[in-house]
Amino acid sequence: MAQLNSDTNGLWAQQDKDAFLDYSIDWADWLALSPGDTINTSTWSTDPALTLTSPGVVGSVSTVWVQGGVAWTWYAITNTVVSNQGRRDQRTIRIQVVDEAVSSSSALFPNRALTIAKMRRDRLTLLAASIMPDVQVSDDYLWDKLLAAEASISHQLRVPLAPTRFFAADPSQAQIDALNGQPWAVDAPYDYNPADWYGDKWGYIVTRQKPLQSVIGMKFVYPSPAQTIVDVPADWIRMDKKYGHIQIVPTGTAYQTLLGGLFMSNLSGGRTLPFTVHLDYVAGLANVAREFPDLLDAVQKLAVTKLVEDGFMPQSGSVSADGLSQSLSVDVGKYHDVVDGIINGTGSNGGLVARIHGIRAMVM
Repeated sequence: MAQLNSDTNGLWAQQDKDAFLDYSIDWADWLALSPGDTINTSTWSTDPALTLTSPGVVGSVSTVWVQGGVAWTWYAITNTVVSNQGRRDQRTIRIQVVDEAVSSSSALFPNRALTIAKMRRDRLTLLAASIMPDVQVSDDYLWDKLLAAEASISHQLRVPLAPTRFFAADPSQAQIDALNGQPWAVDAPYDYNPADWYGDKWGYIVTRQKPLQSVIGMKFVYPSPAQTIVDVPADWIRMDKKYGHIQIVPTGTAYQTLLGGLFMSNLSGGRTLPFTVHLDYVAGLANVAREFPDLLDAVQKLAVTKLVEDGFMPQSGSVSADGLSQSLSVDVGKYHDVVDGIINGTGSNGGLVARIHGIRAMVM
């Protein structure tokens, strides 16, 4: 059965464009207004783009099955019932047909419909009340601005905004399928530096992506890209997750498979071996709603700012009507300053950058 939600406009739900789901309305409260009354007939109606099948009634509950529709379009299905006592009433469920294959393209806002509805209710209402009273934008347009804002802030922060799987080489289709929708990317292998594996050193690698969530696997590949000479045991790997630092500490388990650095140093003749250390790992922010709620706020603020920029609002102007005048001033740069303050901080507050990457320092 489809999951129904409610807001000030009534019942609503989301349904994938390829789904076939049943929807139900319970008329018990309405029937109770006339004791002993029951449902005599129940009919459903909707837009021709949707297909309604198998309507039925069990007790006080009327049900219908729904399929079809165009992705990212809202539809209404209306249930009309007539009771045995001749009473007649209607109730409506709003359904947004979505495309689940792309609905999770946002790292921070997985539920497109809820996010857009919230932005319309909160952010755009404030915008309309202040500088753009007649603003009318489509769901697609608003979603595109949110994704653009999310990408922009991800670039500024230099981190994935959700846990992302990084492969050392292009993954197979089977590997991609096994991720079940988790974002992924390719992070080229790391160079092997003998200096980091000599004497009392047992390797030191700083991952290109952080914060580090887990290391799936680590191996030395030499001399050909397909030939593994060392597969590092999982219990040898030590991590500083925040800064993406990985070091190797051999343990008794599988110790005889490799005396790590000594073997590699002899093999390379003391030279750096490019693209030899293959890492398969997961990195990116996790639990953003709990750990970084200001990041969610910054993305939504920037999305609305981009909407204002597209409106080509004047820096200043005036409106006169019936002898009354009203001045208008819009400085988009100040909106960007607000977002920048969240990201880079102001004063002693280092912002999200400092919280994620640590305190920034400069050597003179």
